[in-house]
Amino acid sequence: MSDSGRQRQIVELLRDRPFASVRELQERLGVSAATVRRDIDRIDEAGEARKVYGGISALDGASQAGVAYARPY
Repeated sequence: MSDSGRQRQIVELLRDRPFASVRELQERLGVSAATVRRDIDRIDEAGEARKVYGGISALDGASQAGVAYARPY
């Protein structure tokens, strides 16, 4: 899968939930943790989501479920 394809999948996943961990994305996408972190960096730089400690958070992911993960990276 291409970089942009993985990044689209990550952004789509964040439409259903406020947070996704690096480990979860690694298992779901079948790539290394380094690849997931690189994708997270690019998504964050594009302003589509926010890089946080341990993963990535939806921009509107201020729900109670995501508060524990809202610590900046």
